[in-house]
Amino acid sequence: MIIALVAYKKKSTTIDGCFAMVLLGTGIHYCGGLTADLPLLLFFVIGSALSKFHPNPIQNIHQEEHARTAQQVLANGLTPLLAIILYYIYMSVPLLILYFGTVGIHLADTMSSEIGTYKKRKTFDLLSWKPITQGLSGGVSLIGLVAAAVGGLIMGILAFALIPSAMPVTILTITAISFSGALLDSLLGKILQVKYLCRNGHLTEKTHCHNAATQHFSGQAWANNSTINLLSALLPWLILSLLMI
Repeated sequence: MIIALVAYKKKSTTIDGCFAMVLLGTGIHYCGGLTADLPLLLFFVIGSALSKFHPNPIQNIHQEEHARTAQQVLANGLTPLLAIILYYIYMSVPLLILYFGTVGIHLADTMSSEIGTYKKRKTFDLLSWKPITQGLSGGVSLIGLVAAAVGGLIMGILAFALIPSAMPVTILTITAISFSGALLDSLLGKILQVKYLCRNGHLTEKTHCHNAATQHFSGQAWANNSTINLLSALLPWLILSLLMI
C-alpha cells in the first residue's frame, strides 16, 4: 500500500493504477509475507532510482509517456500474483522460485531499458543484428544486455538469501529466467508490438507525434507494451511446465 501511495504521489501511476497496485500488493503479501514483499520492494526502489537519475530516457522519444494505468500494473503483476497464490496453496519451493523469476523478468527488462537508453549508443535489431533506432522495442545494446543480466543476478541473490532451502543453483536459475524473459520481451517487441510512422518519417510507438496522428506501420494493434510485458512474463511458466512433463 505504501509503495502504491508513493507512486501515486509521484504521479507515476493513475488512481486506478494505484488501486490495482494495492490489490496486487495485498494479495501478494497475504500469500507470501515478507519473502514475497521484498522482491517487489527491490523492483520499485531500483526502478525509481533509475528513473530519478535518468529522468528523460531516449526511449520516451518513441514510446508513450503516461502514468501507469491499472492495465499496465496488472500486466506486470498478474503472473507474480498467480505464482505466489499457487505457492500459498501447495507450499512448493519451485513455485516460490517461479515467483522470484517473474519479478526478476520485470526487473531485468526495466534495468535494460533504463540503462540501455541512458546515452546515445549503438542499438541493434535482436533478429537481424542490424542497427535500429534507439528506444524502439526490439532493439538491444551491449550495456542493456549486461544490465538485464545484472538485474536477474540481483533477484537471484535475493531469492538465495530469503528461501531457506535455496541452493547456489537457485541464483543461476533465476538469473537465467530473468535474462531470458528480458530477451523475449525484446523479441516479441520486434515481432508483435505495434509501431507507427510519424509525419516526419521516423518510427515511433506513439499514436500521436508532433501534434499529429501517426500511421500504422507494423505489428499488431493489440500488442502494446503492456501486452508484451505480460507475454514475456509467461516464460517461467512454460519452463516449469516443461520440467513437470
